[in-house]
Amino acid sequence: MVFLLRMLYNIGQILFTPINIMWYSCFGKLLICPPKKVVIIDTLGGSGKSTLAKEISKRYGHNYIENDDCKYGENWVRFSDDEYEKNINEKVALSDNGWVVASTYHDPRLPKQREVINSLIEQADLVIWQDYPLLIVLWRKLFRSFKRAIGAVEQGTSVEKFSNVVAMAKKTYNQFHDRRLILDLEWKRVEMNTRPTKFSRLLWPFYYEVN
Repeated sequence: MVFLLRMLYNIGQILFTPINIMWYSCFGKLLICPPKKVVIIDTLGGSGKSTLAKEISKRYGHNYIENDDCKYGENWVRFSDDEYEKNINEKVALSDNGWVVASTYHDPRLPKQREVINSLIEQADLVIWQDYPLLIVLWRKLFRSFKRAIGAVEQGTSVEKFSNVVAMAKKTYNQFHDRRLILDLEWKRVEMNTRPTKFSRLLWPFYYEVN
């Protein structure tokens, strides 16, 4: 069934593309425009939100904003609430061609993060929640930390070392359920109040395709 739906979807993409191009040549804009402001959130870091955010930003030419780079300085030193808010708002303001923000939703050591992310969600054209099981998130978190520690992938402002890998695993395991509950309650509250069509909740094993 999934294969059939994907095949029909791809056929529709092929048939619709010339129509979209013709519409753009006549009216100067696409018939269906890609979202310009995208927020990707997850329960805890490591689910793959940054990978998806980079793919979206590359496809549409949007500015990719990594939340951790706005939250931490060198050697994982946290910025204050006000510094964090200033950092992320400055990057959003400079993103004239659109932006993609990848972030966790809740951080008990940075109370203002929920407020900032909620503000971005209100501005966004599309909000994606990667709601994956603990084992998937834990595996991805460990594998990402390991690759960063050995220098196999590019790191952000805060550099991960082997000493961070175990700490990251413990943090993910201990905080996963509480943080997921907070996000789930918030998600239900927003859906109940507004029922927005811009929200997408991704459950394992499905993933979001960038088209």
